[in-house]
Amino acid sequence: MVSAALLLQAFSAAAGDFVKINDLRSFSENLAARTSAMTSIRADVVQKKYLSVFNAEVVSKGSFAWSAPDKLCLDYTTPAPYRIVIDGDRLLTVNAGKSSSANLKGNPVMSQMKSLLSACMTGNVNAMGSDFEIEYFESDREYKVVLVPVSDRLRGYVCRMEIFLDRKDMSVNTLVMHENETDYTSYEFSGKKFNEALPASVFAGR
Repeated sequence: MVSAALLLQAFSAAAGDFVKINDLRSFSENLAARTSAMTSIRADVVQKKYLSVFNAEVVSKGSFAWSAPDKLCLDYTTPAPYRIVIDGDRLLTVNAGKSSSANLKGNPVMSQMKSLLSACMTGNVNAMGSDFEIEYFESDREYKVVLVPVSDRLRGYVCRMEIFLDRKDMSVNTLVMHENETDYTSYEFSGKKFNEALPASVFAGR
């Protein structure tokens, strides 16, 4: 006889609500297989940044690119051109035609944030290690992974993250980074393309 709890869980998942994943081993194996086979990602991105002090949400649009092992680019075109490139230990920003660069190697916190950002945007939550408390949920369309940093050092930058993965291909649909209980930055990805050869210009400082 099917229990009432199982019936409720099945109904909730069918309705689009998230429930805890039952078969976590299968989920982890599928995710590991997908991320290990990934060499590049290109997508359109919409960033929404909410700041409670202004009670406003700022929307930016552009493109996202990632190439294994550690190249990442966020190239915004709206409302104003702004570009962030991470290439290994090099961080480059281009704003209003002016560029600046920094070496992340000598900054353990920023270096960890770089690895965190790359892992989140590619869905590779298996690489998070013991730095986070992680919970896993599922609906009929997506998986949701909730990560809470353990160390005070990381909590100074982000208090919670939510990664929404497409059930069809385990790719990231949405990433939400909560800086505190009110402020957040979300990234919504669409038009995703995988394992294409990306020219060096994609990650250039221009």
